[in-house]
Amino acid sequence: MSEHPLHEIGPGAADEAASVLAEAFAAYPTTAWFFEPSPLERAEASTALMRFFVTARWLRGEMVLGVRVDGRLAAVALASFPGRGAAPPELADARERLWSFVGAGARERYEAYGRALEPLLEHADGVHVNVLGVRPEHRGRGLARALLDHVHVRASTSPCAGVSLVTEDPANLPFYRHLGFEVTGSTEVAPGITAWALLRPSDPLDVDRT
Repeated sequence: MSEHPLHEIGPGAADEAASVLAEAFAAYPTTAWFFEPSPLERAEASTALMRFFVTARWLRGEMVLGVRVDGRLAAVALASFPGRGAAPPELADARERLWSFVGAGARERYEAYGRALEPLLEHADGVHVNVLGVRPEHRGRGLARALLDHVHVRASTSPCAGVSLVTEDPANLPFYRHLGFEVTGSTEVAPGITAWALLRPSDPLDVDRT
């Protein structure tokens, strides 16, 4: 378990949270695929996407969690709740600003990615970890595990299947399995890129520890 405390991240830290996630996903399999058609530098486009993800969670009143190390944000997790209602109008506006900024090619590929994942997630009934990232220099210190354990405890206080997530990096699978996640399906989202859906079932015993 991480020795560094978790906290909810507020809107004032939007740029910092986006920076953490963009750094964490700089070498991720989908990053180059999403943004190769973009006229922007890949890091700039990725940061814009991550800022949108962070903003989306706030607009929906969902989880934006972080861990600081020596005062600097080192890890971030975004998670959404099951049974979400309609998206607020501000979210649609933010989405259009994002695609206007990063370009039509990136939008096309990202939306194709979403369609590819639909069969994997259509029956999901749990808290979904949308994005989880740790700055490269802080990996191996238990920060990702601390964030996932916190989300798992939150999920176990409500009647849901557990915690779900998707990864496109096969190197992540042993780590998630070690934490109790099970692979529930997989699909090819693009040539050479496979997505795995995972679920960590709820543990009712966790309710007593919250």
